[in-house]
Amino acid sequence: MNLFHKLHDKLFLKQWNVGVIKGDIAEMIRSKKFNYEVKWLHLSDKKQFFADPFIVHANKDGSLLILVEDFTDGDGYGKISVIERRPDNAYDISIALDTKDHLSYPQVFEHEGRIFVIPESASAHKVDCYEFDPATKKISFVQNLADFPLVDATMLKYHGKYWLFGTLPKPEDLTSLVIYHADNLFGPYKPHSRNTVKYSISGTRPAGAFFEVDGNLYRPAQNCSEYYGKTIVINKVEKLDEHEYSESFFMEIRPEKLQDYNFCVHTLNAKNGFIIIDGLKRHFMPAYKLGSFIRKLST
Repeated sequence: MNLFHKLHDKLFLKQWNVGVIKGDIAEMIRSKKFNYEVKWLHLSDKKQFFADPFIVHANKDGSLLILVEDFTDGDGYGKISVIERRPDNAYDISIALDTKDHLSYPQVFEHEGRIFVIPESASAHKVDCYEFDPATKKISFVQNLADFPLVDATMLKYHGKYWLFGTLPKPEDLTSLVIYHADNLFGPYKPHSRNTVKYSISGTRPAGAFFEVDGNLYRPAQNCSEYYGKTIVINKVEKLDEHEYSESFFMEIRPEKLQDYNFCVHTLNAKNGFIIIDGLKRHFMPAYKLGSFIRKLST
């Protein structure tokens, strides 16, 4: 964006929201088409947003248990909340984790019958592993995985090893993909010998968990070449070991055909016949945005 468009963009309040799709991600891959009806959660407050959704449980009737970044403009940091979505698209929400540092992207990773969560905490310069308790709907700390910042850390178990993908912190958070690997979920993690394994503003920053279709591994990633989180690129993993990593462009998911929250789309996950995304709506609120800017200057 040029300077005018950047300044104009600051007059909008950005609101992400979660959309639920009844659909098979394998069929999406086989057809290379993303053409679904999206049911967006109801958000009554323009200053609140839900982003980075991951599915914990999905029942065939449409009741879902979802972890999200829960952020309210003015709070200054995000929390991880659990959404209990009912078949009629109504939902209950409660805070599952609040560390007082910014949290987002709560990747869900199932391992040996336990549900682990690896939220992004790059601002705290670490990667921590937590466990989700379905009975209490709370998240508790388990172990530190790394003492370095990793943006949108995404765990993968592949060929007997544990792989931790993410991008470097700002100003390289949109462009520089790095990988760490370990023989055990809890480490120690070693850097990939080819780090940085990918450098591009298109299709690099993680946009959801890996998934497998017909024996092929796919990695969702953000395309930020037009705007932050504008579209999702689905990459096909061609090679992954301790010495090599390669992936190729497979398809792109654009937001324009979505209803309502259709300015950007930057997370995609799936489970048990449901696909979940987040979409961005911009609200033109120049007076509110100017007031927020003045308040920040005075603090």
